[in-house]
Amino acid sequence: MLSEWATHQRARIVQNNLHNTGQPTPPTSYEEFSIDTLSTLSTSDAPTLTTAITSWLTSTGPEAAPDVWYAFHSALLSLAQFTSSPAIHQKLASLTVSLAQTTTSAPGTTELLTTLHGFGWAVRDLWNGPKALADDSLRSWVNLNRFMAYLSLQNRATPVEALSGWVEDFGMWTIADGLEERNGVRDHHAEAAACWLEVAGGEIWKDARWGGRDQNGREGELWTRKSAEEALGYEERWAFWRERLERIAKDEAVEEGVREAARRAGEVMAGCEENEG
Repeated sequence: MLSEWATHQRARIVQNNLHNTGQPTPPTSYEEFSIDTLSTLSTSDAPTLTTAITSWLTSTGPEAAPDVWYAFHSALLSLAQFTSSPAIHQKLASLTVSLAQTTTSAPGTTELLTTLHGFGWAVRDLWNGPKALADDSLRSWVNLNRFMAYLSLQNRATPVEALSGWVEDFGMWTIADGLEERNGVRDHHAEAAACWLEVAGGEIWKDARWGGRDQNGREGELWTRKSAEEALGYEERWAFWRERLERIAKDEAVEEGVREAARRAGEVMAGCEENEG
């Protein structure tokens, strides 16, 4: 899969260069380094990759380092969208947090890493939904959400300032769009919402403040109407999501892949409730 992604990423860079400049320019050395490094993800651990990336950033000098870092985090997000592998998503999440914990002898490089400079904005640019993505939009959108769900878990386990206060917000937005809007299934948000609840359901269940919950201003019309009528809180909102997933899982008009994702998420949610009991 990683070799397929590498071929895909190189072709995509050439295509983008052709579109932007009129010339089918091949990847830069920075882009090639990023592709080659991430292609070893299945056989390398986060500390090894962090050392390689840090050394490359430092060796390029302070003027080039921002371009190198941009090329790398762009490639990382590309891979996150390309793969459906939970194992790769977990490794990408671990690598992202590892990089944010890294300091070097070069202050500029340290700042790029510890702030994950530009990474959050790049994610935000992608968070306009499937139509904003260049490739297989639905699959890319679901994969991106799964990666971000794993990143939220990794940041819970080993918190870093660069990811604090915003990663879970994206999950809350996706869940609201997928399970609290009438068009959530049709607009391809429901499967992405299911990913968050399958991967991070335990944390969402335990923490009433997860994702800002009722304070981040992101609610779907179905929940807004229901909560306004009945003055409901976060436990009822969780139950509302589970009910919506159960309906999706049973709806034969919905694609089987989406139904299966809804079933898996529903099982995780049920397990969370049972374990507390």
